[in-house]
Amino acid sequence: MEKFIGFFAKKSLLVNLLAVFVTIAGIFTFIISPKEALPEIKLGFAVITTVYPGAGPEEVEKLVTIPIEDAIDSIKGIKETVSSSSEGISIITVSFDEGADNTNTIINDIENAIGRVEIFPREVDKPRVREFTTDEFPVIQVSVSGGNRYGETRDAAEILERRISEIYGVSSVSRFGFLDRVIWVEMDREKQAEFGATIYSLVNALRGRSFSMPAGNMEIEGSEHSVRVLAELKTAEDVGRVIVRSNEAGRFITAGDIADVNEGFARENYYVRADGEKAILLTVLKASGADSISIIKEIRETAQAVKKELSDTVKIKFSNDTSIFIKDRLDVVFQNGGAGALLVLAVLLLMLRPSVAFLTALGLPVAFGLSLLVIKMLGISYDMLSLFGYVMVLGMIVDNAIVVGENVYRHLEEGKLPERAAVEGSAEMIVPVTASVATTIAAFFPLLMVGGVLGGFLAPIP
Repeated sequence: MEKFIGFFAKKSLLVNLLAVFVTIAGIFTFIISPKEALPEIKLGFAVITTVYPGAGPEEVEKLVTIPIEDAIDSIKGIKETVSSSSEGISIITVSFDEGADNTNTIINDIENAIGRVEIFPREVDKPRVREFTTDEFPVIQVSVSGGNRYGETRDAAEILERRISEIYGVSSVSRFGFLDRVIWVEMDREKQAEFGATIYSLVNALRGRSFSMPAGNMEIEGSEHSVRVLAELKTAEDVGRVIVRSNEAGRFITAGDIADVNEGFARENYYVRADGEKAILLTVLKASGADSISIIKEIRETAQAVKKELSDTVKIKFSNDTSIFIKDRLDVVFQNGGAGALLVLAVLLLMLRPSVAFLTALGLPVAFGLSLLVIKMLGISYDMLSLFGYVMVLGMIVDNAIVVGENVYRHLEEGKLPERAAVEGSAEMIVPVTASVATTIAAFFPLLMVGGVLGGFLAPIP
């Protein structure tokens, strides 16, 4: 070991350059890398969402929820399922076995099992399976309100949603309070009696004029293409011209003759408000590994740019901004770490010789720079938990540096040359320092053995 230490003792310029490089590289890596409040942790459950437009709760349960539950019941790794069937939607929460590591396999098995279900009604949308992690929580929420009418607010929200979706690192944008455009057809009882039409004849006429159906295949220039027949009613005028029936005189009775036809928006199933005003809420999720702070900064800049294109009456506001929380927590860690380093230096100056104190303090940034690089190479994120581990080991690093520094200084007092004192003093402390570090590792190592969600939170600390 003395030969190994002696090699570096003779190459002081190389050691100093390496120390500076490691420190700068570690700090630079930390600056450019994503920083989160928490590491990405799988929460041990997934949600299966299936939309069945226009169906009541009983229909949804019978035709969607129960078939899905039966299909996934025998999949290995599923602990329990909890379902909720409401108007137009089925939500099934699937909990995994404690400590299950193969959740991707379980998700694939669930998707394959659902794909084999053949009794879904034609109107049912494809079920969506989504595993939840700490990254599934919104990084920020943006509300759009005001406007002279709801249509103006809706158009503004649609523009903002499209711009935010284009930002690098944004996984998805969900809309709440965003009403679909619809065409309202309200039967006029007096006209109904006058023209002898019924609500059923009107419904059948509209249904017959709005459909999409396959019409076989067609070969074009050596390639086969599927063909569909589309008949869509896109405007109120289109609906008003639909022929419902003809009377005895041979005159065609249209939907516009017996009903009021207007373009509008779907009814609200729930209410979204921002500062007491009707609003549309955009919830933004980030992609795995993306930097929340930089994403939120770009979202705010994008919103400001979009605001300049809109009417002055449209308001854009932000809520649940996680970057504020992340910055606050990182500031706390850095402030505590910085204060701790200054206190350590002050104690060293009071208790030790100034030369030993400063040499000990100079080793701290090198140690932290190297550890920042190692953490990045191991794939561990820079978050509140991993940085908390940094602060915890600060005292241990200083203790070991003091022991080595004092022993080297003792050899200097014995009259040995600085190079020889550094080699012998460091070599003598290899075993005690290694034993000290090993006992600390042994104390925290069991945390790596903890499984499940709790283990995911504890793992970055050791």
